[in-house]
Amino acid sequence: MAWFYDHLARLLYIEAQDWRPTDLNELRTYVDQQRRSHYLEGHVGEYILPNSNID
Repeated sequence: MAWFYDHLARLLYIEAQDWRPTDLNELRTYVDQQRRSHYLEGHVGEYILPNSNID
């Protein structure tokens, strides 16, 4: 049950309810994109920001 109380896991589960993947591989791709520790922002990725869902 420890994974259930993980903040990121709960947020990913909630977000996944709105995704419409066609197969398991596509779902894994969506989840992998959402659980990255940092992401790039800006027109050419000049800013590196932490993932706000992990906080």
